[in-house]
Amino acid sequence: MDEKILSGIKACYHEIDGKAEFTVVPNTTIYLLSGKKHRFIVENNPQILGEKTTDPEATIADTKWAFILASYWGEAEKTKKDEELSLWADLGGGRTSVSELGIAQQYKAGKAIEITPDQNDVWLGNFHRMEVFSIRPNKGLHFHFVTIDKPKIYLAYFDKQIIKPEVKNVTINDGYYSYGEVIKFHVATHMLPMSIGEQYSKKYGKVDTETSFENLEFEIELTDENHSPLLEEPILKGQLVDYSPLVKDAEGHRRILNGTANIQYEFPILIDTQWKDKIHTKDQKTKTYSVTIKITNTKTKKEYAYTPDITNIRRVAEDKRNFDDIEVSPVFMVKYESMDTILSQMEERKNNMIQYIGDIDYNYRETNPCAYSKITVNNGEKDFEIFNEYALVGREIKDKTQGYLDIVCGDKETKDIKISAKFLPSKDGPEEHVRTDKNGFKCQKILNDGKPHNGIRDVFKMDWIVGQYKPSTDPQYYLQRLMGAASNSFPMTYHPSNQDKAPKFSPGKIPTDQEMKGTPLPDNVIAAYKPLTVAGIQGLAENTDYTISEAEDSITLKLKYNYNKSYDDKILNYLYGEQDYLTKGIFSDNIKNLWVVRYLLKWIKNEQISQSYFVPVTTCRYPNQIAKLRVFPDMKWVINFNYNIDTPLYYKANTPLVEHYSGFNEGKINTSNNNKRKEILNKTISNGLQHSTGRKTKFGLYVECEVSGEDDIIKLGNEFGEKYREMCAPLFFLVESLDSTLGISDAEEKKRDLLNSTSTKKGLLGRLSALPMSFELNPPSLGLGVGIGFASSQNGNITYEVDARIKADPIIGAKVTLDILALGSKLKPWGAIIDALNIASWLINFCSAGKMEIDYTVEVRFTAEIKLVGKRTKEATDQEAAEYESEAKFSYNFADKNLDFHGGIEGKILGEIEISTSMKIKAKVKDAQGKPAEEPKDVAELGIGVKASSSVSLTCPFKLNKEGNLDLDLEFSGVKLEIWFKAGLNMDEEDSEDPNRIVPLIPKTNFKKEIKF
Repeated sequence: MDEKILSGIKACYHEIDGKAEFTVVPNTTIYLLSGKKHRFIVENNPQILGEKTTDPEATIADTKWAFILASYWGEAEKTKKDEELSLWADLGGGRTSVSELGIAQQYKAGKAIEITPDQNDVWLGNFHRMEVFSIRPNKGLHFHFVTIDKPKIYLAYFDKQIIKPEVKNVTINDGYYSYGEVIKFHVATHMLPMSIGEQYSKKYGKVDTETSFENLEFEIELTDENHSPLLEEPILKGQLVDYSPLVKDAEGHRRILNGTANIQYEFPILIDTQWKDKIHTKDQKTKTYSVTIKITNTKTKKEYAYTPDITNIRRVAEDKRNFDDIEVSPVFMVKYESMDTILSQMEERKNNMIQYIGDIDYNYRETNPCAYSKITVNNGEKDFEIFNEYALVGREIKDKTQGYLDIVCGDKETKDIKISAKFLPSKDGPEEHVRTDKNGFKCQKILNDGKPHNGIRDVFKMDWIVGQYKPSTDPQYYLQRLMGAASNSFPMTYHPSNQDKAPKFSPGKIPTDQEMKGTPLPDNVIAAYKPLTVAGIQGLAENTDYTISEAEDSITLKLKYNYNKSYDDKILNYLYGEQDYLTKGIFSDNIKNLWVVRYLLKWIKNEQISQSYFVPVTTCRYPNQIAKLRVFPDMKWVINFNYNIDTPLYYKANTPLVEHYSGFNEGKINTSNNNKRKEILNKTISNGLQHSTGRKTKFGLYVECEVSGEDDIIKLGNEFGEKYREMCAPLFFLVESLDSTLGISDAEEKKRDLLNSTSTKKGLLGRLSALPMSFELNPPSLGLGVGIGFASSQNGNITYEVDARIKADPIIGAKVTLDILALGSKLKPWGAIIDALNIASWLINFCSAGKMEIDYTVEVRFTAEIKLVGKRTKEATDQEAAEYESEAKFSYNFADKNLDFHGGIEGKILGEIEISTSMKIKAKVKDAQGKPAEEPKDVAELGIGVKASSSVSLTCPFKLNKEGNLDLDLEFSGVKLEIWFKAGLNMDEEDSEDPNRIVPLIPKTNFKKEIKF
């Protein structure tokens, strides 16, 4: 009331500890510091009384003081005459009853009122409105006051759980929380933050304050019921401002940013499934938890901590006419369940909530002004329109909210799913913000608890929601429909408790769900769901698992797939009891990852494997629509197959090379030439006998599960694969076919005939044949991995996708080696030098009794190979060649019927010149019993070498470019020079598989110079 008060009380004095400090005038806000004596006084003087006061003495003597919580002043104004409103402070009772504003006798009479707040007063930090009057309230002086103390947390609690005592065993409705749920932790702070004016600092002296949110952070730690910590890390922490309450203004919802005396926070606490078994063991049917909270100023290091300990609080009743005493709890209780039960019951609760919300399948366009026109869901790759009031399918509007959008993700990285609502003024009109009460459009408060839709948070209902009645899902209605269709003679009845809110229809009328739009469910059903929130029942916490954007009219979910990573007796019995071959140790290295088998069994048995999430999208025009999602696990079951043939397809050392080394017979004293002779002989014999004795091969067959974000989840290795070695028969056939197709055996016979002819000996081929050379043709080295798993199709539905990787390195290869040492031995004076090298090698070995060996090599090598490559990963530049993946890949989506292949062929010719020498030291090492080994072992090695190389490669992809041409890559590497030094020592590890393994002491060092032409 801003008018000048001409009669009656217009001001009062404020005394602090007996000293007059302020003159209080209408609409003033006064801060009352705890521990001080505050006295408000009226006196008979012109400063206090209006100039037209007719009886000043009577006015002062009959002064009345009454105060109420300022936020409920509106309730006082609505109170009828002579009706008492219990929200007024009980100040001892007046002599007469005040008929206005519901004050009655709830006032203090006299010229003064004294308020001495204590730091623990229940009214601490609450703003009150004081009415000061002699005859009629709200006609003279009123002011606001708030009691303050110092920054602190003064209240923290959980909602009281209603445990059903008649239930002997825990069930889905027993009142205990389950792991995976999100519950609210209510915290009330005082002056965290809040700033006060300079005038109070002068009157009160130094007052502790936290003036802003800027440096305030919080931590919540998990404890047992005795408040002993259970985990090393907080279960929730962050910036305090991110959890400040939401308030409504002209722009919609915003968070409190400037602080106030008291702030009520609600922190989402996820009852993490990781606590199960780690803290809550199977032998405990239930577990009682609590928490502690600490708010810290990171700059000043001041801490404000609180441990919940209360069981009752007083709050204003829902009718806003009185106070209620509410039971609360300092703890919360959780029941022990298997992970299968936890996850399945969570899905059951989600499904029940979806049924409760009551999504209607709309057939025609509605016209309420509070509205959106379309809903879209973006999965990170494309938009899916699930509702559009202008898009017709036949004669009906496009409403796909009854279905699910399917996505695939793991549990390590979240997948962002953005759900947006927009208003369209016409079919082809531009997108606009959703129309609600916040931007001036009439709201009819349909299914919003009697309140207008105010901004996007009332559109995306992640808190409590009013359920919508659907006749199509009501069994009572179904019977009436059958009977009514038969008789068509009696009025339809809708839940008696709800008839006043239900549309009225003529007798025999059969209403559709859309005709019943906006009808709430019966009161008893709504009451059962009132303690639950849409986010909490899905295990979602704001700022962590979802964010809402007013600017974009959207909500973004950050989703993961919650794997059941436990393995119970059922899984173990299956793996180790029913499957005999698994008892032989195949899973011994993967025991902790047996949980993946559960998903294979579900897959095989076609059991539900998806997890659902949903977001209600609601306005008056289309209330309680639901955007529904299904999340499938990002895992693939893969068969990996590889087969390498170690024996060359063809090996031939020509006569000069064999003759050069045939003179060096190996014995107890070995030289470098002895070793070379043995190498040539072994390869020649192996190649010659391969058709009768077989080829040396390496085989691998692995079945594994690839899970997004996990390494080596589970693999069945060689023990499994060796049983199926006969599957590799086609590869032997392939090698034999290569031999036959390339005519290798025939060519060898023709070569002998050709070399023996007179003309050949005089030509170029004869001169080449006189050089000490060897030729080697290498067979394919193949690898194949084929995996199958879930994938999303182009229309957003789940399907299967095959993902294959093929490696052939090489498909086929050839190598020619020219031995310069053997060639030089025929030339003077180089032959004498080479002979001297061999004599020196022999002498060192002889003089050391075989404990030292010297090896040296001078060779020119030419290698040609054809191999399979994958997708180009890097484009060629002037400085660098193009790069390709080492594997060709293809994927096939069964729903989209889309084959995506990336691969190509690469041919490469490499030329190398290498000069190197090394010295090995051998010794007979004693075993664990002190007995010397029969054969000496390599204990040290020293080497030096230099190699020059150059290569040319041509890569041809299988796929044409946009112009319909092949992108050929031709690369000349230039000349690369490498010089290396090597020193090593055998550490003689007892468990080493290679007794001659050398551990490098000096890293191999390369000096490379690339020459561009």
